[in-house]
Amino acid sequence: MHADARPQFPAAPETLSALESTECAAAEPAFSARPGDLSAPFALSDRRQSTALSQALCHAQRLARWRIGVTLAFTPPGGASHREVADAYRKALDESARLTPRAQLLVQPAALGHDRGLLHEVLRHADALAMPVLFEHGGLETADEAMACLMDLQEVHHARLGLSLLASRDRSLDDARRALDWGLRVRLEHDWPAFDCSGAAFTAGRISRQTVGARFLALARLLAAGSTAKRRSAQVSLISHDPLLADQALGMLLSGGVRCAIELRQEQPKQGLLYVARQRGVAVRSHIGWGGGAREVAGRARDPRSRWWSALQGGLDTLLPAT
Repeated sequence: MHADARPQFPAAPETLSALESTECAAAEPAFSARPGDLSAPFALSDRRQSTALSQALCHAQRLARWRIGVTLAFTPPGGASHREVADAYRKALDESARLTPRAQLLVQPAALGHDRGLLHEVLRHADALAMPVLFEHGGLETADEAMACLMDLQEVHHARLGLSLLASRDRSLDDARRALDWGLRVRLEHDWPAFDCSGAAFTAGRISRQTVGARFLALARLLAAGSTAKRRSAQVSLISHDPLLADQALGMLLSGGVRCAIELRQEQPKQGLLYVARQRGVAVRSHIGWGGGAREVAGRARDPRSRWWSALQGGLDTLLPAT
């Protein structure tokens, strides 16, 4: 699409970091917490769970103004049962179903006790709302069981089901091949050094930044080749703190006919990734968490050195992809 034909995004405020700290608080959010609603699944003393989801959805609605979709990730609070976690996933699906672009939900089978019945219930609810769901392995010790759940459920819930992979893990190449065989969407994360679930490989010094970067590109190459060989367009979201590496991976995937998106994390630099997305003409998503870790994100948002919106001050209409 020509530059003059791109959609007109809202003009960026002079100081978007100010918007970050005031907009949700100054106005009634479209997704407001209601007493006895979002906190109802959790018979716990900490009632900030409902506020955290409401805040996450408020951020998601604001991002939608610039055509940025969201990936929602839930960290269950301590003491939550598997049934309570399933209810929280369903509530998030209900509350985010009206977002455009379409939101997607990360689900940890381990948080549901790898219970096929509860997973089927969540996926059936997502299917009814036409919302994508991606499975996360969680810790290394639960990865095999998570893949077994995915294998059991992918034939029934195939259309919008996917798998989230970490480039740091040895098993990710094999898991990516299985995702290709099953025709699932993939979320590929270049996770050095902050986002490995166990952290053991990094603290023990058994893996380097260069190794994880090479694995990230190898996974992108595999997904691109698999899409070409199977003559069907795969869907891949890329998460990386390195714009150059993300650009290399996008080049491979797009040449293989893969439909791509770049996913941003709140705690990572963004201008370079937004520029890459613009140049490559791919969609942009943002990772938004709620639940047990949401209060830490809210705290970072008040820190002027790491404000989410400060990275977008150059004018969103010049950085986002012309979609």
